[in-house]
Amino acid sequence: RLRANIHPIPWYAGIREGVLHLRIVQLRPVDVAVLRGIIEDLIALCVVFIGVFGFSAYKIVSTINGYKQAEKSYTDLTQQFTNTTSTSPTPVPSADVGDGIDPEVSPIDVDIAALHAQYPDVVGWIYSPDTKINYPIAYTDNNFWYLDHLYDESYNANGTIFIDTKCASDFSDKNTLVYGHNMNDGSMFASLRN
Repeated sequence: RLRANIHPIPWYAGIREGVLHLRIVQLRPVDVAVLRGIIEDLIALCVVFIGVFGFSAYKIVSTINGYKQAEKSYTDLTQQFTNTTSTSPTPVPSADVGDGIDPEVSPIDVDIAALHAQYPDVVGWIYSPDTKINYPIAYTDNNFWYLDHLYDESYNANGTIFIDTKCASDFSDKNTLVYGHNMNDGSMFASLRN
């Protein structure tokens, strides 16, 4: 490979006999090796960037698919085991309850017995009007399993809402701790932010 170095010619030298004086220099073997090393480094860097981009794209797609899988699973479960009441419940004054709301009025009916028969860890249902909160509540012997498993025990990062292992599974404690994620897609307990 050749490289042309144009050296400044003093103003007084000018062009002699109509020929511009150029000095042609041949690249030394050391220069070729350095250039080859730079090119190899750039290729390795591009491979790393492509790998990071590919892994990031995979994680984004798998997260979105996990959201969709969980949403479909919970929607199917809701349709199978719950019925919404046809009319909006109206609070009825009651002599037994100090706040004037009848505790028996519910906007949804959940067949907990059938749900528990099919999914033994499911012990209840949580619902909040005007939010996306409409999920089964699970109970198991540890506080880690349902962080990344659905009620049917399939793996999913969305997890399932579950009761703390130190609480009674029949909600007989004075307070029952219920755990669930605050998902970026607005599901689970994300609507409680607002």
